[in-house]
Amino acid sequence: MPTFTENSFIGSVKATASGTVEVCRIDQVLKNGIVISESPHRWTLNPWDDISGQDAKVQAICEAAWVDVSRERPPAQLSP
Repeated sequence: MPTFTENSFIGSVKATASGTVEVCRIDQVLKNGIVISESPHRWTLNPWDDISGQDAKVQAICEAAWVDVSRERPPAQLSP
């Protein structure tokens, strides 16, 4: 019988000049230890977002990227 397993890992974390942090998690399905499917899942984080549930690597990059950034949510902008 074939053995199926799942594996997830953080593929990339990138801080942008605007202070947003882009994260990509890779989810894999393996059959007998060989990857048969791979799907990326991407999201962004802003300085006012709660990052307590994020991977430790993501948290460390966010903290480094946001050291000089206000952690308060900016006021909503009114449309003209």
